[in-house]
Amino acid sequence: MNLKKGDVTIKSYFTPSSPSDAHGPEVSKAQMQPTLDDHWKKELRETTCEYIARWWYDADIPFNATRSPYYEPMFDAIHAAGKGFKGPTMHELRGFRLQK
Repeated sequence: MNLKKGDVTIKSYFTPSSPSDAHGPEVSKAQMQPTLDDHWKKELRETTCEYIARWWYDADIPFNATRSPYYEPMFDAIHAAGKGFKGPTMHELRGFRLQK
């Protein structure tokens, strides 16, 4: 058998060449199979972006509004607020929040 450096054989799982190899050969993140968590996160992001886009188009917000320095921090704050967070009402936005 002609093996090159980095090739994985069944023997490499049972005879570690060093203590760090005791759990099998190292596999890079790129070689690993995607997990269900990765799939769900991708699906959740897709759904979330769809909701944001629908609202964005309906409210007729200019696309360059994404360049605002407040755009990304807004999403960070919403995420930190957690599940069940309700956005500010029209009265809040046009009242004391606008003045603030």
